[in-house]
Amino acid sequence: MTFEATQPGPGSTQTLRIGIIGATPKRGWAAMAHVPAIRAIPRLALHAVATRGEQSARAAAEAFGAPLWFDNARAMIAHDEVDAVVVAVKAPDHYALVKQALLAGKPVYCEMPFGRTFEEARELENLARERRVTTAVGLQGRFSPWVRQVRELVTAGRLGRILSTSLIAYDELSLGSVDQGNAYLLDVTHGANPLTLHSAHYIDALCFALGELDTVSARTAISRPRVVVRQTGETLTSTSPD
Repeated sequence: MTFEATQPGPGSTQTLRIGIIGATPKRGWAAMAHVPAIRAIPRLALHAVATRGEQSARAAAEAFGAPLWFDNARAMIAHDEVDAVVVAVKAPDHYALVKQALLAGKPVYCEMPFGRTFEEARELENLARERRVTTAVGLQGRFSPWVRQVRELVTAGRLGRILSTSLIAYDELSLGSVDQGNAYLLDVTHGANPLTLHSAHYIDALCFALGELDTVSARTAISRPRVVVRQTGETLTSTSPD
């Protein structure tokens, strides 16, 4: 990803101070992907973490070696020592946090999806353009070496003319069970379900390799309206398409 205005120029030793929202040490993309990536890039530094509570925020700062911790994400975004923001919390909270970062003029990397609805995502895109703030959404599939190799083969014509393709994507919800931490996926108003999360990543990778979609005719359905929470055995009603 690139950061307009705040990106250090060639030969610069300036460090970009990153603040991660949702940096819990025990689970989530922050610990699995963002923290290792930031540590691997010399000009980036993990400077702040934010979680929902003081105890967890302190624990995250200690675990990741961040100088600053916050139990309020908005306070972290507004802090003068935070140059760019990573939003790695659950999807329903993405829109408000990304919007605040944009209003603060700070580059923001957000996990997929940007918002709960197309309208929210378009509003954020327009705001970013208006404020001239760089954004990135976590569609990491296109950076996979094997996906990039497929793209190179297709672009070079090594596979001939591609006439058709098939993609099968599913996740735990599609199979009728869910992890307790992901039970929020069952509520369609949260904007997080197999289509907008796992399948969206696969579709993006497919389009990156073969070309963008021109027209779309789509249909969704709920085939498993009753879903079991694995840890508790509780059965919940799902309103999300699976």
